[in-house]
Amino acid sequence: MRMLKNLLQNRYLSYWAVLFIDLAITCISALVSIVAVYYFGEEAHLSLGTGVWMMLVALVVNVLCFYIFRTYKHIIRHSSLKGLWSIGAAVALKAVAFYVLLHAWPSVYWDEKAILLGVLIDALVSFVLLIGARVAMLIVYDWVVAHSDDKRKRVLVYGVSDKSVALTTRLFKSPHYRIAGFLTYGTEMSGYKVSEHKTYYFRNEEEFNKVLELSSADAILFAVEEDAKEEKNRLIKYCGERESKPIKVLVAPQVDEFEADSLNKMKMRDIRIEDLLGREEITINREEIYKVETAYAHEHNMELFAAQRMALSSFAFPYAQPLFSIKFVNEHPEFACMTRDGRSASFMSFAYREVQDFLIESFRQPARCGFDGVTLLFTRGVHVLFEEPVARRL
Repeated sequence: MRMLKNLLQNRYLSYWAVLFIDLAITCISALVSIVAVYYFGEEAHLSLGTGVWMMLVALVVNVLCFYIFRTYKHIIRHSSLKGLWSIGAAVALKAVAFYVLLHAWPSVYWDEKAILLGVLIDALVSFVLLIGARVAMLIVYDWVVAHSDDKRKRVLVYGVSDKSVALTTRLFKSPHYRIAGFLTYGTEMSGYKVSEHKTYYFRNEEEFNKVLELSSADAILFAVEEDAKEEKNRLIKYCGERESKPIKVLVAPQVDEFEADSLNKMKMRDIRIEDLLGREEITINREEIYKVETAYAHEHNMELFAAQRMALSSFAFPYAQPLFSIKFVNEHPEFACMTRDGRSASFMSFAYREVQDFLIESFRQPARCGFDGVTLLFTRGVHVLFEEPVARRL
């Protein structure tokens, strides 16, 4: 029960458990080899007591071999084909020790052919079972992780480059995203699997929509900004033009974007205009522009008035601020207009002194830019409804 709890919560299997499994496997393989030689060898005589002592010695030899090569401390879910050398080396060392043991044991009467047969059977069975056990652990681990959280968003990783494939490891423990497969343009990778994930392809918008249906993807994830730039007029355009299920476009953070105190946090972000432009977004200092405009108007004996929308919700002076991003509005939802039944409206109420002060300050901004006055526009929006200050006065 504790092992299963660790697997579900921490997603790891104790290396002591791995060592126990490996020892059990090698002991079984040693027993199989001894029994096989005993029954099929021409000159192989072995008493029960000697067989038991040989199994105990084999257990000690197995412990030493696994300790030397630390096979039980390898993180199995990150194993690769290169990592098999340690298992092979441990099995080979055990085979050499087994060979010497059979020659040196005084009560073992095996000929050279029987000894070689026993060593070969033990090595082959050990290696196959050790690899098979690790494959089984990976299958069980993947199944547990896949079924422990079904609320994660399914993402299609664009491309099969090294950085794209590396996202399988970075996202494996992500609480927010789950890889649904890889997406490539063209049929070159059709039918392939990458890191045990299916590879989808598209050549036009129709095929892209079909891929989304097959994969049930919620987002497209780019490993690098360069891939996003190449697809800004194709794949990203397809995502933006979808009328049914919206598809988010994400880009993975680069290593140098991590903060020192959040190296273990993998946070995807929506793709930005800077990613597609290949440069930082140009910011315009509108106050300086207004000063130039008002100065030019005054040089020609003209008065210039700023128009101020009084519905405080989507924008305010200066207009350089993006829509719905006024800091005061975002930080003070308690000053919103309230409907008769107590629901919050999307406009700030003039009934609150804080909102009045904010508006008065916004009138001073045009004055600093040289405008001769402010024209107040009450033609749109809501300015006061049934807020608590209004209810008190009524």
